[in-house]
Amino acid sequence: MIVRLTSALAVALCWLPTAVFGHAEHGHGQAEPMVDPKFRLPAGVQLSVAKSNVHQFVVSTDGQRTVEVIDASGRPYLKIQGGKVLGDANNPALYRMVQPGGGRVPEHLKDGRSYRALHAKWTELAQQTGYGWYDARLVDESAKPFQLTLRVDGRPMRVPVKWGHPNAFKGYWEPQFVQVPNSADFEALLPGLTSGTLSLRATASRKQDVEVLDNQGKPVIRLTDHGVFVNSQHAWASQLGLYYETSAAAGWVKVSEGSMVTYQDPRLKAPEGSQGRQRFTWSVPVRLSQAGKPPQSYQINGVSDWKPAS
Repeated sequence: MIVRLTSALAVALCWLPTAVFGHAEHGHGQAEPMVDPKFRLPAGVQLSVAKSNVHQFVVSTDGQRTVEVIDASGRPYLKIQGGKVLGDANNPALYRMVQPGGGRVPEHLKDGRSYRALHAKWTELAQQTGYGWYDARLVDESAKPFQLTLRVDGRPMRVPVKWGHPNAFKGYWEPQFVQVPNSADFEALLPGLTSGTLSLRATASRKQDVEVLDNQGKPVIRLTDHGVFVNSQHAWASQLGLYYETSAAAGWVKVSEGSMVTYQDPRLKAPEGSQGRQRFTWSVPVRLSQAGKPPQSYQINGVSDWKPAS
């Protein structure tokens, strides 16, 4: 259930940090908390540690994913879903995130235990697809590594956070379409969240399956009437940012019930030897297939331009 802000909660949450989108400020030679760069979140989700007055977590999504932040007891207290940010007003963790060292917790939640017997009271905090919040562990002088627990589309993930020296931000690759097929069966989008991300949506009126092919013409992703499937045996399967139970990996595995997929296409990532280049081209083949009919092939063509940091 989603409710309006109560007056007490509104006062507490007036200090809540909103989403911070931009580069973090780093000290000279001083170790900073950071998300382990080796950890990979699903396509369409980004998590980072940014610094405004102090360090805070910032998560951004493409609007298609549901991201929940989980407390120490395994209960979510923050949720980003459907273009809205929600907080559980019956969870003390929601109040602790409002200030760098922890905010004021209501009396009936202070013991840290009784709240577990209460039903979640989801309260709308903002209408956006990203958010920022404080975590006391980010300002702990002991600088101990820890894990932030998230759930992305129901899948638990423990994100490692450590202290280190981030590489200086030099710039990014900005993709754009050059030629997009004019098809009534699907449409392609560039969500703009990360340089290598592509979205495909199968239209409701389509009568054929939509397949993303590799460079040899073999299908990697398939959008059908029954959801989105990935070929778990393909060499690219682990690079797509699409998550599924590895124990069930035996060929085609469902990764979504919907008709849209946002994934990381290897062809949209800067190729080796691109250092010093200002542009590279890419192409993604798509095939429409229907039993009893010859397949239809299309090409999504684009370029990626290097945008140096200003």
